[in-house]
Amino acid sequence: MRYKVLTAMALVTAATLASQATASPSFKCRGTLTPTEQAICGSSILGDLDRVMARLYDTARSNRPTEARKALRREQVLWLRWRDTCGDAANCLRRRYEQRIIDLAPAGQLPEGFGCAESPYGGIRIRTDLLPPEPM
Repeated sequence: MRYKVLTAMALVTAATLASQATASPSFKCRGTLTPTEQAICGSSILGDLDRVMARLYDTARSNRPTEARKALRREQVLWLRWRDTCGDAANCLRRRYEQRIIDLAPAGQLPEGFGCAESPYGGIRIRTDLLPPEPM
């Protein structure tokens, strides 16, 4: 009996550590999380995108005068609401983050790995070399 309890405790600890190592977004993956936040915390790709976006947002805020910072903050709050409409849909969240990163990046200075490729559907499709391709 004692062996079973110790084994169960070890499995719970291992699962907890594995889930914490999965992603490290810009926010803490503890406490009460929305389905969107749970999806971000459960995905290393979404966690990486969240960190990149947060870093670009912080840089954009620090380089603006007070009124422009306030406007950017209002814009970010709206974006977070729009992001949350994805729920836990990883592909939707990924597209939202990719677009926000492009919006926040200084002109001509996208993060390494970001770029555009022509879409087979005739438009422009966002492509990131550091992430696996989106299913079509």
